[in-house]
Amino acid sequence: MESYEFIKNKRELLGMPVRVFAKLADITPSALFYYESGHYKLQNLSIGKLLRLFNILGIDADTFAREYFTDFFRESDERLKIWKEENAREYSYKVLKKRFRLRIAKIIERKQLSDEKIDKIKKLYEKSFEQLKADIGSEDIISDEQYQKFIVPLSALIRISLDNKDSHKQSDNTAVRLNNRLAYTDYDYRDLAFLVDISFQLFTMYRKKPESFDNITASTAFKIAHVLNADICDIFSA
Repeated sequence: MESYEFIKNKRELLGMPVRVFAKLADITPSALFYYESGHYKLQNLSIGKLLRLFNILGIDADTFAREYFTDFFRESDERLKIWKEENAREYSYKVLKKRFRLRIAKIIERKQLSDEKIDKIKKLYEKSFEQLKADIGSEDIISDEQYQKFIVPLSALIRISLDNKDSHKQSDNTAVRLNNRLAYTDYDYRDLAFLVDISFQLFTMYRKKPESFDNITASTAFKIAHVLNADICDIFSA
């Protein structure tokens, strides 16, 4: 069964007339006809409208995507493979410790964060590298598991603190949720733009106007969630 057939069958099983469903989903009846007949692609709907459509029909968005949007995930996986080949992680304890020490010193010098936030970062820095040293002993190379356990949370705390330092950015919206997810990866927004195959300039526009994230195409939104290993509704909303 094709994705558009699945949607049509769901609507008909609910006994919902086209006009009623179209109004609830905020699309025109004629557009709905084209989506249900396969002339328009569901993945080209905005993510906001597609999630609204799923909510009305009682469809789990991520289950649907795994069934019908796998081609998009393969495209992102291929790009991710290229990215990882060109951006190998640093696993040297000494290099990482020095890198974070200098990064924290720069934040303090530039007065980018409050004393309270800096103190929180410094405490996690000291705790993380003390525990790492206890784990690796005289060795210098840490494991991927240790990187995930100690380095990723420290990096995420710094990134989230810097990006959300302005109070107006702390509200719960797609831009904040996306930023917080991205902070737990090795990617920045330019990397993410490459991985989901959209322009960095477009990402910049979305971040300046968080409400515009609702207009991003469903295919791109699902790619973003896939790359960030997140459920779609953890980032986007109907």
